[in-house]
This record gives sequence, C-alpha cells and structure tokens, in this order.
Amino acid sequence: MEEYPVKLILLVGFVAAIALFLLLRKFFFKLFASVLITVMIVVFGTGIYLYRIFPHGDPAIGKQVYLKRSGEYLGTVVASGRDNQLGEIWEVRTQRGEVTRHRKASVIVK
Repeated sequence: MEEYPVKLILLVGFVAAIALFLLLRKFFFKLFASVLITVMIVVFGTGIYLYRIFPHGDPAIGKQVYLKRSGEYLGTVVASGRDNQLGEIWEVRTQRGEVTRHRKASVIVK
C-alpha cells in the first residue's frame, strides 16, 4: 500500500475519533459526571464502613508501663494476653529490647 492512502485513512480515523469524543461529551457529560460522582461516593462510604467494622488493635500497645509499688519504668507494651500462671498479662519490651511479662494488676499503663 502506498504511503498517501495510509496517512489519509489514519487522518480520517483520528478526526472521526475526535468528533465522536466531542459528541459524546456534549450530550452525555451530565450523565458521565453523575455516574462518576456516584461511584466516588460509594467507594468513600465503603471505605469508611470497612474501616469501622474491622477490629483495631489494643489501644494500650505502645504505651509506657510502670510498676504500681515503686513507680519504676519497665518499658513499652507490645502485646496483651493470658498466662496460665500469671493470669491477664502485658508483654513489655524493656529498654534493653527484651520482652518480659507482667500482671496487669501489678503495673500502671500510661
């Protein structure tokens, strides 16, 4: 095929695509805009709903732990749990990086 007809076909196709786009935009812009806004509202609402229904971690994680008796600083809370011997516990990361277990009744979380 010669070069001239190929360029002419591409030019006609490009002009037709632009005309189709402008025609659709002129007559259906309000419809497209309302559909787009509706989809954005649904996605935002779904995000908020899913954020609220999924459980979040313990709010005490990351807080400071002190002994009740002496007020001595122990470290920061990394987890909570239940131990067969101690009962309800906090797992505390000390300043040296070790994880220790302390009864919830014997410490203060700030």
